Amino acid sequence: MDALRYPRLSGARGESIASHCAHCRHLDHRPQVINQSRYNKSVDWYALGVLIFEMLTGLPPFHRPDDSPMALYARIQSGPSCIRFPAINILAKDLILKFLEGNPSKRYGNLRNGAGDVFSHPWFQEVNWEKLRNRDIVAPYLPKVTGEGDASA
Repeated sequence: MDALRYPRLSGARGESIASHCAHCRHLDHRPQVINQSRYNKSVDWYALGVLIFEMLTGLPPFHRPDDSPMALYARIQSGPSCIRFPAINILAKDLILKFLEGNPSKRYGNLRNGAGDVFSHPWFQEVNWEKLRNRDIVAPYLPKVTGEGDASA
C-alpha cells in the first residue's frame, strides 16, 4: 500500500521481492502449484478467485473444519464442484467460478481478452476503472499508516 492507501504492486518493475502478503493457504489453493506443474500468470487469477471468496465468506473456498492437508488438496484437484457456496451475490459466484476454472487455458483473465474480461465482468459494473487508475476514488475506509509498506492497520 502506498502513502495514499492505494495497492502497490510488488515486483512490477523487476524489483526483487523479499516477502509477499499472500498467505500460504491462498498459494496452496492453486492446482498447478500443488501438482508442481509449469504455470503462468493464470495461477494469479486463480488466487484472486480464492481471495475474493475468502473476503466475501471469511473462509477459503475448499475449507472444511478439522481437515487434513491431503483431503484439502484432493478437493482442490477435484475443482469448484467441491466448494460449498454460502448465500453470496450471484455475480460474485460467477466470477469466482471463472477464476477457479481448473484448466488454465479456459480461466478468466487468461483468455483472449486477458484482464479485459475481468474488468468488464458484471460484478465490477460499479467500478470506474479510469478513476481508479487515476487515483480519483477515495476509499470508504482509510487506515492510519506511517508510510509506504506499513501493513499494521
